[in-house]
Amino acid sequence: MLTENEETNIQPPADQAAEENSVIQNEQQSANNRNFFQNNKWKINKSNKINQDLKLSLNKLSSLNYHDIKEEIFNICVNYYSKNGYYARLINKVQSTEGYIPTFGEYKKLTENKYARGILRGWYGNAKYEPGALVVASSAGSWSARNIKLGLILRSNATLPVSYGKGNKIYHVLDIPTNKKYFLEERHLKHAKSQKKKKKKTK
Repeated sequence: MLTENEETNIQPPADQAAEENSVIQNEQQSANNRNFFQNNKWKINKSNKINQDLKLSLNKLSSLNYHDIKEEIFNICVNYYSKNGYYARLINKVQSTEGYIPTFGEYKKLTENKYARGILRGWYGNAKYEPGALVVASSAGSWSARNIKLGLILRSNATLPVSYGKGNKIYHVLDIPTNKKYFLEERHLKHAKSQKKKKKKTK
């Protein structure tokens, strides 16, 4: 789970920020002439979704050569372990040597344990929420997630996962009522329910 400080310190690259602003503008345009604070019926104009999510999916991995795939996987695991203190000697050696090439044993040690598999699953797995989706906090939501009244997904794979458990993919989420942005794990979110008008029964 991301702490409040971690959420505050993470800043998306400029190109990602531009695409996220496009998602917000599309949402605002589709919500014209409707009063969210009175009826809570904001809708997404699905035809205005951003063209491409920048996450590196498994499909994209298939277009890379074997060396590139292994290098990316190794670097993802190095990033994860550099933040929790495990394998410190190996991590320091990798980070202090430009273009470091691990031995077979080092590569296997860092990438083939249950924690690494969880991180890789979170990064390469399919996103449950696409940009433009409306979400609220799940029952297991973190404190930050519970601050969201109605969230708009700006991006999936906003950062590398920080925990290895199921539902660890990270999203950049805009809370529409407050205009605040959060980095939240998938397991802390759920789809917002749309409120449908009840049909009057005809006699």
